[in-house]
This record gives sequence, C-alpha cells and structure tokens, in this order.
Amino acid sequence: MREKIRAATQLTASAGIAPNKMLAKICSDMNKPNGQYFLESTREAVLRFIHGLSVRKVSGIGKVSAAVLHRLGVQTCHHLYQQRVLLSLLFSEKSFNFFLRVYRSLSVYLLLCLSAHLSVC
Repeated sequence: MREKIRAATQLTASAGIAPNKMLAKICSDMNKPNGQYFLESTREAVLRFIHGLSVRKVSGIGKVSAAVLHRLGVQTCHHLYQQRVLLSLLFSEKSFNFFLRVYRSLSVYLLLCLSAHLSVC
C-alpha cells in the first residue's frame, strides 16, 4: 500500500498494523516518516504496548493535559488506570470519564477476545 502511494503521489506514507483501528492509528505514528509498525495480535504484545504508551500519543490528550498528567505521575496509559482515584478527585467528571474510556478502549478488546483480523491505518 505504501509503495502504491509513493508511486502515485511521490509522497511518503507511514502505516500502522494492529488488532484494532485505535491501536493501528497510534502505531502509524511510531515509525515516521515512511515507516511501518506492526503490533502483534497477542494479548501479551498489546498489554506490553499499552503499558508503555505515552498518554501524549492518545488523540484527545494534548500538550497541556499531558503536562498536568505528567506532574501527577501519569506518564503512560497504564498509569491512567493506576491513578484513577487521584484523577477522579482532581479532574472534572467529563475529563475523568474520558481518561477511563481511553484506558478501557485500548484494553477492553483484550478482555473480550483477540480476533485474527488486523486493522491498518
């Protein structure tokens, strides 16, 4: 796919290949420019990826929110869950619910099932 884009437009393209669309989108930013990142469809690989994923990589968490979260010791998406009590006290209900949705939407699929199909962004 990346080669077809290059041939047709003379532009580079990065790709993310992962078990779901949200993870594929995040993976597409991993090896820029003109790179590709493959996240295996195993529970262990996805958990390892989520545990180490910076909150700043998540769409909807900007520079200001990330800076506040970092000052609270929240560096990764896994920390969002670990620090949920503190976050519930310091942030609005809307923001707190967003942080929980971020963590759960990245990991909930692990609890449901691992499908063989891959998403590409």
